[in-house]
Amino acid sequence: MSLFIEYYEVYNKASDSYEYYFMPVDKDAINKENFDRDSTRIWKVNKKTNRVAVIKDRRKDNPPAMAADELFAILFTGKQVPYSEYYLRLQQVRAIIEDGKETDT
Repeated sequence: MSLFIEYYEVYNKASDSYEYYFMPVDKDAINKENFDRDSTRIWKVNKKTNRVAVIKDRRKDNPPAMAADELFAILFTGKQVPYSEYYLRLQQVRAIIEDGKETDT
């Protein structure tokens, strides 16, 4: 269980809208895609104290500070940050190697 969860706001040019993602900050976070560079805003939420820290705020239209209803909407509409392509390929190779070892014995 992680203590912190990061929420990302990423601008999607194709749909001309913002998409929201979340990622628990734990040992598995290193295998996820890095949205730090592409994000317009990043928040870190402490699950124990429910405090929200703004990590990054580079939105051009400068919206006001996040209200509770906006955070509530982001919590429920956010998608989980996907695994990186490198990590997924590495897992496929490991599975192939493991299958090869099992057939050899």
